[in-house]
Formats: sequence, C-alpha cells, structure tokens
Amino acid sequence: MKKIVLFLLALSMGSIYCVSAQTVNVATYNIRYINKPDSLQGDGWAQRCPVICNLIKYQDFDVLGTNEGYLNQLEDMQKLLTEYTYFGFGRNDGIHKGEHCAIFYKKKSVKLVEDGHFFLSETPDKPGKAWDAKNPRLCTWGKFKDIKSGKMFYYFCVHFDHKGQIARVESSKLMVKMVKEIAGKYPAIVAGDLNFRQGSEGYLALANSGILKDASDAAEIRFAQTGSFNGFKTNYHAGARIDHMMVSNSWKVKRFAILTYAYWVPVDAEGKAVLADSLKLKVKEDSYQVHFPSDHFPLAAQLEF
Repeated sequence: MKKIVLFLLALSMGSIYCVSAQTVNVATYNIRYINKPDSLQGDGWAQRCPVICNLIKYQDFDVLGTNEGYLNQLEDMQKLLTEYTYFGFGRNDGIHKGEHCAIFYKKKSVKLVEDGHFFLSETPDKPGKAWDAKNPRLCTWGKFKDIKSGKMFYYFCVHFDHKGQIARVESSKLMVKMVKEIAGKYPAIVAGDLNFRQGSEGYLALANSGILKDASDAAEIRFAQTGSFNGFKTNYHAGARIDHMMVSNSWKVKRFAILTYAYWVPVDAEGKAVLADSLKLKVKEDSYQVHFPSDHFPLAAQLEF
C-alpha cells in the first residue's frame, strides 16, 4: 500500500511539474511594408511573403508580433498560415489605415481572451502623432490563455517612431505604465521594432523599469551573432539591436535567438533577379542572389511560466 501511495504521489508531482514548466514560443518580426523599388532588387512582397510564412511555420511560433504590415499583407499571410489567425490595428486611425502592429497566434496553442490597442502619445485613446514623432504610432495588445497549462499572459506588439528621439523615450515610459495597468500581475511580453539600441535612454527606461527585463540578456541559451536590422544587405553587420523583446520578471527565458535566415533567387544573364518560381527555371548553380525575407531579422524566444 505504501508503494502505491508513493507512486501516485510521484505521478502527481510529475504532472504538476509538466504544467508549471509549460513553455511558450514567441517572436517579433518587422516584415517590411510594400515598397515598389524593393521589387527591382528581388525583394518584393510577392517574393518575400511565402518565405516569411514558411519561416513562421517551421519555427512553430505560438505568438508572433509583426510590424509595418499593411492590411493586404496581413491577409496574404493569413492565406498561407492556416493554423494561425491574427488581429491588429492600423496606426493612422486605430482601425486598418496605415501600417499595422498585428499579432498572429496559433489556434491550437493559445486562445485570445481579450485584445485592444493604444496610441503612443499623451492621449493614448486618440489617433495622432505625439512629441517629436514623424508618424502616428500605436501598440496592439492581446491577453492569451495557454491551452495546455491554462495560464494567462499578455503580449504587447509595438513599433516606436524612427525619427523622434523624445518620442521613443516617452513611448518607453508609456509602455511601462500601460503594462502595469493592463497586464497587472500577469506575465507580459513587450516586443517590436523600437528603433533604439541597447544602452540608449529609451532602452534603459524599459530594461531598468523593475517590471521588465531584456529576454536576450536573461536567456539561458542565446544565439544572437548580429543586430536585428540588415537593410536587405547580405554583407551588412550591426552589433546592436533596434528590435527588442522585453519580458516581465515572472518569465524564465529558456532560449533567445536572432534568426538570420536567407533564401536564394535566380538571376538572368544581366545579373537581375528573376521574379518567378526558381524550380521552373533552368539556371546555372552560381546564377543566384542571396536575399533576406525582410530588412529586419525576427527575434525568437522560448519562455517558461
């Protein structure tokens, strides 16, 4: 009888551990807006979209925040990402005008419980520019339930202004305030293209807030041999990140990576990219160009409750 009791106790403890050690795979990715000149270099959206979606499926992200995507880009991705769904808001009006901060999530892994957005300004509930920002900026957030463990967490997907230095610092302060108000004591993730480097005033306002930590610094296993911006240049190297992932102290960061995936596009006799399915073309082995799916690299992390 004693052996049976000990066995059942061990089994129950094991079950508790499995639940408590539940992990969530999250990422942030600036997918690059549709810019017509990109197509001339082989970096058009039609070329990049399938690669981006295959990357997402291969990495098997549970939740992925995206920056810069227009509505038609998000719809294109949704057609290819059948296991996912998304929500997001356009920065110009808080609906669908302009670039979006959109969140994709895997339907079998997490359930969306609540969502919302706010603008990075002195009046977060109203569309518009603020401080010295060049463009309106917003944050999309979602409250998720992890289906396996039943635990709740928040993901804040945000894109800071690329010109306004004051705007970036004030946006960091606002993010800390809003995470406290919206997420409360629930685990939280703040991720996106923040347009500042480690050590900057805006970065420190987040990393030293007392409620958030840099997932890159906190990771047990870290793969990040470059910065997060590449400019579509395969010979470009930046040591600093302008995309960041901050997580609340209740998360244990198991792994963190900057994913430097590339793909190859065939070129014609003049060295220009051929915008077609490379598998249908007969080209020499060296008649290819190396390309990146976006001018940013995605940041990925495995987080443990």
